Amino acid sequence: MILCWWTAACFAVHHYRTRFPRVEPPNLASRCSSFFRESSWDSTGMLLVIVIYATTLLLVGLFATPNNYDSMTYHLARIAHWQQDQSIAFYGTNIPRQNFMSPWAEWLMFQLILLQGDDQLVNLVQGFSYIGCMIAASLITELLGGTRRDAIFAAFFIATLPAATFEATSTQNDLVMSFWLLCCVYACLKLWSQPGWLGASFRREPRPWHSHQNRCHDLWPASLSLGGVGLDPPRSSEKPRASGPDRRHRPHPERRPFHPQFPHHRPPHGPR
Repeated sequence: MILCWWTAACFAVHHYRTRFPRVEPPNLASRCSSFFRESSWDSTGMLLVIVIYATTLLLVGLFATPNNYDSMTYHLARIAHWQQDQSIAFYGTNIPRQNFMSPWAEWLMFQLILLQGDDQLVNLVQGFSYIGCMIAASLITELLGGTRRDAIFAAFFIATLPAATFEATSTQNDLVMSFWLLCCVYACLKLWSQPGWLGASFRREPRPWHSHQNRCHDLWPASLSLGGVGLDPPRSSEKPRASGPDRRHRPHPERRPFHPQFPHHRPPHGPR
């Protein structure tokens, strides 16, 4: 499993690096210093509170054992069944939600349990989703026309929510769902404000399919999903068909007119 993930990640990075030009990373230290110089005192105070708050919750989630009721009866219980059965198939249980609820967050926790050997890292799934929700909320605020102070306040509001605070140190999946929902909202707003944002790097001038500059490796995701069916371009060695005024009155020499009752019968007078 680990080898498959690393192979897919290396292939994706290689494909991206060969397809798009390299962009030099910005100087992080200079950007942070300029950010604090341009921010007001209240924005800087809220940002420091967010950093201290998030760091404390991550440390608590890292060293504290999951002990809430929902984790014991649902989230970690289904992971224990998968690990014992060595399968993620349905199993017999008197708690039906262990089988029919969405398992994405538990699959990620399951991977961490298998890699670590215990449940010490399972709380980090919610912890990093908690940080992701703050970042996504600040980006959505800026996208809607808010200032930098408004974006920091949005992140501060997410950080101090009581439910988010308690769930950031547990194995529940509400923050994971909230993170992906905020990402979807951000992508929709970004596409609405900038219609070419998602496909700006993939736009090209239209070229004929049989051009030598248009190869099948540009459609490798579709070929993987469709099994490569119908993605081969027409062969350039194919001879052009005959053209002329009498072509429609003369059948192809290798073809015979088809009759539903006599498929191998050739009419004596030819096609009408």
